[in-house]
Amino acid sequence: MENSNFISDAEWYRSLNVWTARLWNMLVKADPDRYTREQTLAADGSTVYDCPADYMGTVRVDYQTDSSQTIWVEIPRLYGTEENRLIQDQADYPRGYMFRYNATTPSTQQITILPPSSYAMRHLYIVAPPSYETDGTDSAELVMGISGFEEYVVIGMAIDARIKEESSVVQLRQSQAEMSAHLEEMAENRSVADAGHVTDARTHGYIDAAGIRWGRRDF
Repeated sequence: MENSNFISDAEWYRSLNVWTARLWNMLVKADPDRYTREQTLAADGSTVYDCPADYMGTVRVDYQTDSSQTIWVEIPRLYGTEENRLIQDQADYPRGYMFRYNATTPSTQQITILPPSSYAMRHLYIVAPPSYETDGTDSAELVMGISGFEEYVVIGMAIDARIKEESSVVQLRQSQAEMSAHLEEMAENRSVADAGHVTDARTHGYIDAAGIRWGRRDF
């Protein structure tokens, strides 16, 4: 459709952003750590904090128990039915450090901390997909130019164009299915290191061939 005005620039941008968001969701699901950002929450005893402009979803909220050693503790999630149980006037109430996040208005996403805390806190969140007509944030770089993932967006835009001109999309749908399978296979393998979740603690003070000491720790 080169040099064609059948589809306006506004329609192209809308299609681009719709398919980018779909690709974004697939990439985030496969590798959420790559799309996680950190927001510092002011330690002022507040209960409500505005989320960043590029906020899409919360990973977790931590509070800092020891600033000298930078010890962070994850705050459990608070569900709406539990809110009244934790409303306290006194900051840092011992039962606390639970949180709830919600949209108080259509345009403002907020994190609620109950009870109010004067500890330093951080909010780890998933960054939202870019809007290519207006947005120049680094999130755009996480979609385009990585392993051909942007081809998924191109195929989706081609489908939208064919639908508008009432042409067949059978071949494009097949290409889309193949691309989706490729994304699901490759997106989660972008970091090939083994996850360090399981450790053999049966030996104490063992030194491996690389000279690294392994051993138990006291808890």
